[in-house]
Amino acid sequence: MNRAPGKMVPCLMAGIIPAVIMNLPFLGDMLSILYICCCLPAFVPGIFGSFLHSSRSGNAGTSFGPSHGALVGLLSGLVYWFTDTFLAIFKRLVGLGPSAEDLADARDQMHEVLQGLIDQNVITQSDADVAMDWLVGGQPGGMIFGAAVLLVLIVVCSTIGGTIVGIIKRQDPVG
Repeated sequence: MNRAPGKMVPCLMAGIIPAVIMNLPFLGDMLSILYICCCLPAFVPGIFGSFLHSSRSGNAGTSFGPSHGALVGLLSGLVYWFTDTFLAIFKRLVGLGPSAEDLADARDQMHEVLQGLIDQNVITQSDADVAMDWLVGGQPGGMIFGAAVLLVLIVVCSTIGGTIVGIIKRQDPVG
């Protein structure tokens, strides 16, 4: 009976490599547009990790299917999120994060969006003030909320990516 290969090495590789690439100053900014357009970088850890694990499973003669892909995708997404969060904090600490001018532009854009919602009677002024304090003001609650939303997005998308690879590269055990 063949022994199934471990999942940890593919998950670590699939989580760390894309997170480092996304946090490179010259490349990460261009790739950030992909997040806005289609959340593509959130699928990459699951796809990459599941592909690596399916190759190792094939070499070992063990099975690989959607459930294996989903688990590898989930773990790869968690590794990606932790690595990305650590690198983002590190960049802010060493001054490689967004400039004060960029933050001011983001604050102005957020204010315009909220003002539009107030004008349409969707939210009240006090709701807009709370949103500005949390989302743009750099309050710890807003940063934690943003990190939690990103965690859910990455884990869900990465799990879906891993499941898709599991469906495409499904293999039965040899022997």
